[in-house]
Amino acid sequence: MAKLICPYCHSTQLVEPGQNTLICQCGQEVPPNFVKVARKHPPIYLATVGNTTHGKTTYIDSLAVTIENLGKISQGTFHDYLDNYTFEEIRRIRCQVQEREERKSTHKSEQPEPLLISIRNFLENPFNTLAVYDLAGEVFDDREAIDEYSQPLKHVNTIWFFISLFDLQHNDEQGRTLSDLFNIYRTGMERIQVDTKDRKLLVIYTKADKLANDLPGSVRDYLRIDPYQTLDIMKRSEAEQHQLDEYEYVQQLYRISSELEEFTYDEVDGGISFINMVKASGMKLSFCAVSSIGRESSGGANQMLDYRRYRVIDPLLLALNHTNSSHKKKSSQGKFILVIDTGEANQVIYESGIPQAAFDILTSNDSVTTYYVGTSISHGPPDTKPPEQNPPSKMLPVIGPILETVPQNSYVLIITNRKIIDLNDFDFTEWQNRLGIICFKKDDILWPKVEAINESTYELTRIVEKFFDLNLE
Repeated sequence: MAKLICPYCHSTQLVEPGQNTLICQCGQEVPPNFVKVARKHPPIYLATVGNTTHGKTTYIDSLAVTIENLGKISQGTFHDYLDNYTFEEIRRIRCQVQEREERKSTHKSEQPEPLLISIRNFLENPFNTLAVYDLAGEVFDDREAIDEYSQPLKHVNTIWFFISLFDLQHNDEQGRTLSDLFNIYRTGMERIQVDTKDRKLLVIYTKADKLANDLPGSVRDYLRIDPYQTLDIMKRSEAEQHQLDEYEYVQQLYRISSELEEFTYDEVDGGISFINMVKASGMKLSFCAVSSIGRESSGGANQMLDYRRYRVIDPLLLALNHTNSSHKKKSSQGKFILVIDTGEANQVIYESGIPQAAFDILTSNDSVTTYYVGTSISHGPPDTKPPEQNPPSKMLPVIGPILETVPQNSYVLIITNRKIIDLNDFDFTEWQNRLGIICFKKDDILWPKVEAINESTYELTRIVEKFFDLNLE
């Protein structure tokens, strides 16, 4: 018997094997297609959080159009709308896009009804089932109003925080800040007695086209060269040149997230307080930037001049990556995690053959999954041999995305030739007992389990045994 969360009242219901119909205790009939998929593949509950006019609803419009065209860049991918409301709503959205009509904002008086969408055969997952709630911006203008509308947030593991920095700076008469928005969200969760720890909070900087002179140059370039900007009108022959490489794309996402976090620290009013507040709550924080339209409406008329979408796919990929990685770690992760660094400074790692030797040593004890430093996407399924060649792409030397993904009882072995910049974030945690580092120079690495090694694999077995209290003879 499976458990299923009603997408309307958010109560937990029991579903018998083979059961595809369900009348919830709230009186709503849960769509049969949703029941059928959710019995076997847990849905991903997403919610938009943000102030009025900051672009939440417009983004969902653009995302729907992007989802309809994912099959152009991902082989075998297609979508399905799991209830009539979603079908009619998306059809209305499609008409609005074709007519260049700007969609009106969601009103607080409207109870949020989810869009129920299934994305099939995407990111190596046969079913990605989404329940997306677009919460009214007015809810987050009032600390007391959140009570009535916080139920949809109860089972949402990934929160999309929509922030238009342009509007905060130029059009906000209430003097609101990022911390204000997070405080209201946290208040709602506390009042329904839901812990925010380990939930994902994705800050989406909307209307990025209006921030062109403020964002870091690398982020501006990233937005400008979006290969999927015109995905909805691409011909198949053109789209085939831009097939989605999940690993490479997600690497870029985490790099951009790190740069936007630094930007938030240094350039956004109240940014330091916001970031510290979120991290203190135990939530996992990441950032991205999008532009769902690209231009203002014309002369006060309700017509858009141009729908130019920049990096609209990014929040979806981050949400799916967070959730799918969480499911994978429970079902298919091995005992050992081998993490290899990349980039020119780490060429010696691949020339030494140490990754392959470490992999062989670890697999003699248990299953091993290989990752690259800086990304939570594994090199392949468990027991896939690490590459012999240094990958061309470079990542920031951070370990957080991996440690937030893999099981807490894993043993992690890092092979690197440089300092891991976020290593101290895991001081005084259990990882100090379960994470070892092999490097070629350890002057800058302060960690309980770190060993310098030359280009020989002679001492490797002894080092691994020492790190993890193993007998590998």
